[in-house]
Amino acid sequence: MPDDLPPAPPGAPPIAAPPPAAPVITPPAAPPAPPPPARAAQDDDDLEQRASDIRLRERRKALKEQWGTSDPDEIEKIKARRAEDDAARAREQEELKQLRADRDERERSKMTEVERLQTDLNTANGRIKELEGQLSAAKQEALSERQNGAVKQAAVRHRIKAKAAVMRVVLAEFGAYYLSLPALEKRRFADPTVAERQLDRWMRTFAKENPEMCEAAPKPAVEGDPPPPAAPAAGPPPAKPAVRRPLGAPPAPRQNPQARTPPGVRPPGVDENGKTVKPGLPNSMNRSELEAYKRKQGLKAS
Repeated sequence: MPDDLPPAPPGAPPIAAPPPAAPVITPPAAPPAPPPPARAAQDDDDLEQRASDIRLRERRKALKEQWGTSDPDEIEKIKARRAEDDAARAREQEELKQLRADRDERERSKMTEVERLQTDLNTANGRIKELEGQLSAAKQEALSERQNGAVKQAAVRHRIKAKAAVMRVVLAEFGAYYLSLPALEKRRFADPTVAERQLDRWMRTFAKENPEMCEAAPKPAVEGDPPPPAAPAAGPPPAKPAVRRPLGAPPAPRQNPQARTPPGVRPPGVDENGKTVKPGLPNSMNRSELEAYKRKQGLKAS
């Protein structure tokens, strides 16, 4: 018995010793907590701010190149000054036009009748030449567009790539070839059949000399390859959906565009002999038949 226990009184049962202390178990250390996501959000905010700053700098640079400054107030002042300058320039042009018209009128009043007519004729001839030049330019532009379209179609037929850069090269090369032709050969291009044949011949040579500008040739069919998908069979046309009518509504009338007049009932304007009042038909009434028909109908005869 340990010495630190008090002695038992006489006649008392012996005191039992306390049980041994349980060993202390230390729990394992918890894993470190993940870092808070505040840093990722801050990085996103920083990237957005940097992108906004870049856009703002580009905007200011563009404004400075266009207006000489990026200050909105200064830009508005520049716009107002430019508007005033444009208005003043327009007034000056109008005044100059009026002064020229007055001068021409004074000079015209000093002319004789023959001189005035000659001046009008010269003015009309100059206007005619100007219009003829515009018409010739329009015809040339239309011819050029039609020729460019034909060149592009021929390029597609010869498997030349339909890229814009490639087409520009093709058009430039063919334009140089066309300009090098003599006048007689150029006139032959007015015939569509001859032009198509000449285009195919030139395009064949161009494709042979520039294979990098052409599409790859399709691979030939090899035995054992799956057959191409068959075209869907043409079946009956889909039925029209039924039209739902409200309850109690009357049935829709049947529309028959080929409906004829019931037997025994004559259409209006036709007599019992099948003659009609409409002129210019094989069964049209003559004058006497028309008068008789009018009297039968109670109409006033002419």
